[in-house]
Amino acid sequence: MKIASSHVARQLTAIEHIHYEIQMFIDLTPLALIGSHVMSNAILESWLIHLRTLDEFLNVPKAPKRRDDDVRAGDFDVVIKSRIISDADRTRLHKEVAHLTYSRSADLKLKQWEKAAIYCEAWPILREAITQILQWTDGNPVSGNWNVEFAALVDRGDAVHRMFQGYATVDVTNQ
Repeated sequence: MKIASSHVARQLTAIEHIHYEIQMFIDLTPLALIGSHVMSNAILESWLIHLRTLDEFLNVPKAPKRRDDDVRAGDFDVVIKSRIISDADRTRLHKEVAHLTYSRSADLKLKQWEKAAIYCEAWPILREAITQILQWTDGNPVSGNWNVEFAALVDRGDAVHRMFQGYATVDVTNQ
């Protein structure tokens, strides 16, 4: 199937943003463990928003209605059948981070996120998505060095995954 050059140009622009989302999710993971209360919360909230963005990118069927300029995994022949975040955590993310709601809890114990478990659940799925994106970039002669950039993300993501394996819960409060 021949793809219109404007469509490929649009995809190449989107590749940079996809890379950024994955990079931020990986690189913010260890940072969310350190810093002041305000800094920890800011990093945690940023990490969760990148996680939410990647989940929507990968999972069209459960994502909100697609708009004309939304970038989705299918645009790059990426097919992922699993969500990278549980329905319970996704609902909680919407209510406690992405939207101001009456259902936010004041109980600090209920505000803890199991970051290690979330990362370890999400990473193998993201890794598979990157593998499929690499197949798209390898097959696209105008994709530039993105295959090298995404391969580097796999190395960093694997390192963070190894770091978090075995941790049950990382207690950082999100207020």
